[in-house]
Amino acid sequence: MDLLLFDLLTILLIVIDMHNYEKQITPLTIFGGVYTCLINLNNLVISRVYAFIPVNAYALWVIFCFFLVIFCIDYLGGYLYRNTSRYSFSFSTRFVNYRNVMFLFFIGFAAYSIQFILLYKTYGLSIKGLNNGILGHLSSFAFILGPAVLDLSIKTGKKIRILFALLLNILVLGISVAFGGKYVIFINLTYFMLYFVLKRDRRANLLKLLKIILPLIGAAVVAFILLYYVIPRVTGQYQSTMDFAVKHMFYYLLGSITANNYTMAHAGQGDILIPFTVIANIGKALVGNQDYINSIYPFIFQVDSLTKTNVAGFLGETVYNLGISGALFYTAVIFSIINYFYYQYRCKNKFYLSFCYSNAIIAFLFFCNFYSVSGVFLPLLLAIFLDVFSLCRIGHYHI
Repeated sequence: MDLLLFDLLTILLIVIDMHNYEKQITPLTIFGGVYTCLINLNNLVISRVYAFIPVNAYALWVIFCFFLVIFCIDYLGGYLYRNTSRYSFSFSTRFVNYRNVMFLFFIGFAAYSIQFILLYKTYGLSIKGLNNGILGHLSSFAFILGPAVLDLSIKTGKKIRILFALLLNILVLGISVAFGGKYVIFINLTYFMLYFVLKRDRRANLLKLLKIILPLIGAAVVAFILLYYVIPRVTGQYQSTMDFAVKHMFYYLLGSITANNYTMAHAGQGDILIPFTVIANIGKALVGNQDYINSIYPFIFQVDSLTKTNVAGFLGETVYNLGISGALFYTAVIFSIINYFYYQYRCKNKFYLSFCYSNAIIAFLFFCNFYSVSGVFLPLLLAIFLDVFSLCRIGHYHI
């Protein structure tokens, strides 16, 4: 009964939210929709197939309180949107100079390729989590500007440019699969699709959502089969089975959802600094203090009677670290910034990269608080920087 009521109230909030934004996708649509679908998948199906722990009633209603906060912020954003004059969307991105954007993109592509080759020579395919250092940071240019390069190539109408941009983007995705970072693969793939889906038609409909959801489901299945069935067999790391790969997929997909039972019951018992890991560590690096904050949790969150996980999603982790009131405030700040990107793009045709990338992050916040992960937070900062830079003009010269 609690789950049914939770579902109905969440759907009601999402419907009102989208209506308030004139039938457009909103932060709550993505965030609440993903959480709700996964909770139902866990409680109604996978908990019976693999004996995962169902999300309990207390955790459900704490989660719903966060949905209410996000709804209120979205509602204010929608009000401002409806009452602001809007720029033409005839050209949906400020990036107009193909050569400059391709140059920056190619720097990222070259850095990512060199990093992969150097690490592969030393470690083979056992390179998961090793894309660090200056080359790792530069590789973010490839992900953030990848769709912009393809978009500008299409606008030039030159087939060789289109094929070249498409090939480089495919190679970037292939390298990310080889590195094995699941969140890098899925967040950037989602970002790439959102870049094209959101800018063509601002109205939300079932077909638009299916254009995003179905390819992601397919990519998820393929990625987990590659990572946990094909690659282990090819490299001889261990003899995997298809059943293991499928169960592991659900373990990663739903483990953080079940972890909410633990984190909601142990609010405020984590580390108050973890939600601010990236900003705090940047500050430490600037002053020469190498006592960096580690945002990785121990395996304490129960998935089933035997298995534990070390991730609890955005909500679970912020509640565990900051307590419910602190987590509510933290969530309000994060989603206020996200709504600012919505407002700037939809009303003033600005901050499109930030708009798309922040939406891609929202879609995967069920897994962990990616705002405390440098591999996601720093590319978001890069997207914001590039968006600001794209507004600069010297005479008639524009990026």
